[in-house]
Amino acid sequence: MSEVQPIVDPIVPPTPADPNLKPTAKRSPVERALVWGGILLLLVVVGSELLAQRGYNSTLAGLEETFDNGRTMAEAELSGHVHGFAVRNEEKVNELRTLTLSWPSLFRTYKLRLPIATGDILCVVETEAGHRDQMKEGPTAPIASPTPAVATGN
Repeated sequence: MSEVQPIVDPIVPPTPADPNLKPTAKRSPVERALVWGGILLLLVVVGSELLAQRGYNSTLAGLEETFDNGRTMAEAELSGHVHGFAVRNEEKVNELRTLTLSWPSLFRTYKLRLPIATGDILCVVETEAGHRDQMKEGPTAPIASPTPAVATGN
């Protein structure tokens, strides 16, 4: 019988073992799990912040475009203009109903306020005072179309 020869890759020359190199210590599974868990957590946080920012910016741009053109919209139409995972909340202060849309975020406040006029009509969007518009130094001013009478109750 013939002797079995080891397969040698002709492109990569064999490297002799260097006696001065010390073997590297293997990482423990717990340490690896902690490092990869931290990386995964960081990716989740960055991803959720990106989704909140994009949802807020897309919704604000769409509402600004609608209200800048002098149009109003019914409250029922709003869901077609909201992007991302917005939390919807309705407040009633002094007989004025206000719809608040907020996007969950750890680092910034992404919130829009929409006062509701008589007949469930939306015609103004206001940004939260804590948010600074990317193009301006101060908070954005309310954007309004010709305002119908404000609701005094339901």
